[in-house]
Amino acid sequence: MKSGVSFGIAAAAKSCFRNQDFWPIVYKRWSDVTSSKSNPNYWNELYNELNIHVVSGQHAIVKLKIDKIGYKSIPRNYASFISEIAWRISYPILALKILHPIVYPEKPFVEPATDKEKINYASALTNLGAVDEALGILNTVNCELEPEALLRKSFALFKKWDYKPAVPLLKDYIRHNQITPYKRVIGK
Repeated sequence: MKSGVSFGIAAAAKSCFRNQDFWPIVYKRWSDVTSSKSNPNYWNELYNELNIHVVSGQHAIVKLKIDKIGYKSIPRNYASFISEIAWRISYPILALKILHPIVYPEKPFVEPATDKEKINYASALTNLGAVDEALGILNTVNCELEPEALLRKSFALFKKWDYKPAVPLLKDYIRHNQITPYKRVIGK
């Protein structure tokens, strides 16, 4: 009896693969997979879409879209980008939720946080008033490779009403050759 059941399943599978109606279903399911969160194009397209909404001032739409995808599903290589968008729309709690496990990992052998991840985490801390912790993190960043750290340090110092040390940081930021003209205007 068992061999008859397994033979029946195998025969059904064979006839299914020969059936022309089967392949469009397989293709549809494959296209669903390729447009899912596991596909890198999904994250690139999402980042570009979110960035367009941020620039056009549609922050509520951005917040809803980020909340819908769930911060735990964001891959590590996109965490910095999505957290920066969260910071730009004044949603620092989300930026902290995304980056906290990266900046302060529970497991000792996890890849350490990149300078970009540290900058975004520190910026979210600054927005929430944890300026000393933010400055401590920003002081570990190589400002020659990541000049954005200079700008974010100055923002943290502004939050502490400590303008005098922020001015040289801004001057260094403006003179840095890696920043765009738009970012140079921000620094001015």
